[in-house]
Amino acid sequence: MEGSPTGFSERLIELLHKPTLREAMGAKGRAFIRLHYSSAAAAARLSQVVAAAVTVARSMGTLRTARTPGGGDESETDHHP
Repeated sequence: MEGSPTGFSERLIELLHKPTLREAMGAKGRAFIRLHYSSAAAAARLSQVVAAAVTVARSMGTLRTARTPGGGDESETDHHP
């Protein structure tokens, strides 16, 4: 990233004159977004957060097993009023 308005505008003009560079930068930008901000990436991060929360709850002894309406067991944290 350029540190001055002049340098920034020079880089923009360079992109105007170099379509191959523009396309390459666009492709890299799209790949970055897909990798870091896609629904799959968000689901992976959420899964890590939930796993960490379960680990902490287990270590504190606040995780218990509850019966679900369907009859199966499901882990959940204790809820205190």
